[in-house]
Amino acid sequence: MSNKILSSVGSFIGRGNGRNHKLIKELSEKINCDGIEFLVLTPWQENIIEITKELQDLSKPVPIFHFQKEIGELISRNEGNDTEQAIELFKKSCEAAKIINSKQIVLHLWGGTGSDYNIEHNIETCEYLNIIAKKNELLLSIENIPCVAFSPIKYIKKLSKLFSEVYFTFDTKFAQFHNEMNESLFGNLKILWIEKRINHIHINDYSGKYKEWKNLRGKQIGEGNVDFKLLFEHLKKINYPGTITMEAPGFYNNVLNINRINESINFIRDRLK
Repeated sequence: MSNKILSSVGSFIGRGNGRNHKLIKELSEKINCDGIEFLVLTPWQENIIEITKELQDLSKPVPIFHFQKEIGELISRNEGNDTEQAIELFKKSCEAAKIINSKQIVLHLWGGTGSDYNIEHNIETCEYLNIIAKKNELLLSIENIPCVAFSPIKYIKKLSKLFSEVYFTFDTKFAQFHNEMNESLFGNLKILWIEKRINHIHINDYSGKYKEWKNLRGKQIGEGNVDFKLLFEHLKKINYPGTITMEAPGFYNNVLNINRINESINFIRDRLK
């Protein structure tokens, strides 16, 4: 298998180095990845156009652009002009994604305290966001992020039926958080793997129990209880053609350990041989 293995900006840029976007060029060169998944961190929202212009000369490609989580949180809250604000953030991030030559965008369609309590509104908004993405020649991918009321599988399945042009990002940590790994691989979402509509994967380990919110922070491979053997056997069996991002942060006590990130990336490569 010749999958492109990416590293999320969030794996090597964080509180420990001041969320300094100017470090992306230097640090990404030290990571044994095929490209970068750009993550819009909250402090970067206002200046995201200028930031992506600064990063146009990155030596590694940026095929995936992960939009800020605030978009889904605003849509879920839906008070005052929240949804309109979310749409404007989405438009601005589409512009930034094109600047850095990304082709696919990852979106949290719900989130925050509002989560999936009024999911029909989130789904209605998704239709409009997909139109915007298509106008910008970007492929929209919805991630299986945690839910409060129900579970991601229910909504991923519904979205797949409503929007044939929308794709999906599978996060291992979130699947484990909801005890949905087996169901995601072999149950209700099996058809999406076969149809190649799940075309991007986020690799995170998870050490908590079912819906244990305090342990939701992602971990490197081997630091939790995700069954990666099961996952990679599945990917090889279906000859998964998509991209895979090492997303878990490599910070330990706010000190960046790039070797640990590379260990996880090498683990992924070895399991796909």
